[in-house]
Amino acid sequence: DIHEKLGNHAKAHEWFSLLVTSPKGRPTDPGVLARLANLFNKAGDETQAFHYHLESYRYWPVDMNVITWLGIYYVKQEMYEAAIPFFSRASQIEPNEVKWRLMVASCYRRMNAYPQALKLYEEIHHSHPNDIECVRYLITICKEMKQKYDHYAAHLRKLERLQEAQNGGGGGARPMGTVAAIESGAEQYPSTSPGMGQGMNRLPSSAYDQDDDEPMEMNPPRSVELYEAAEPEMPTKGGPKRRLAPKQEDEDDWGNDELDDVLPPM
Repeated sequence: DIHEKLGNHAKAHEWFSLLVTSPKGRPTDPGVLARLANLFNKAGDETQAFHYHLESYRYWPVDMNVITWLGIYYVKQEMYEAAIPFFSRASQIEPNEVKWRLMVASCYRRMNAYPQALKLYEEIHHSHPNDIECVRYLITICKEMKQKYDHYAAHLRKLERLQEAQNGGGGGARPMGTVAAIESGAEQYPSTSPGMGQGMNRLPSSAYDQDDDEPMEMNPPRSVELYEAAEPEMPTKGGPKRRLAPKQEDEDDWGNDELDDVLPPM
């Protein structure tokens, strides 16, 4: 831990590896596994980072930093079906955080599962009627499915006027969404970038990348009976199992900026 704080990642990697591999070590300690995963991530080794994040998740399936890292990893691999369970679990742990359910719905859209995506967007809108980002996605998916969206467009204009009034009446570009970049301009709701996850050179570091003086908690409490971990999908040697939608005029953009915003603050 001290070596990592001093920036000596090679030595930190050596000691964390000993903790995992030595006979008297802690090979099942999720905190140690997550810290080791983060060191591999910093070194640009996503394969090993994925392995140790997954191992950490197996032993402690409620760590939001690990869960979101894995979900984003699968999004980057365009394995949207595999990403859904992680964002769904995140929504169970943080039920009041809308972005997790929006990301699940976006995965369904990217899989071409439009009815499931629409149903989830409608459920989110019912429970969070003033969430502007959700309304914009509803308009987009209704357009894609060639369904009426006038009532959503009217509600969006109302919410935007309210937001503008709360911001002091100033105009300007629409704010950046938590799931996708919202471009300014007429009827440009989700970003028109090539697709989710593209442009990500490296996945975000986990919150285990500590730079404060707090001691590292090696053994989290084990009261996780309600969160039994499902068996995650492993990428195959022949390449990830992908379900791709055809290019859309309006697509979800989960590039570096948006995905970094998803992670809990460090």
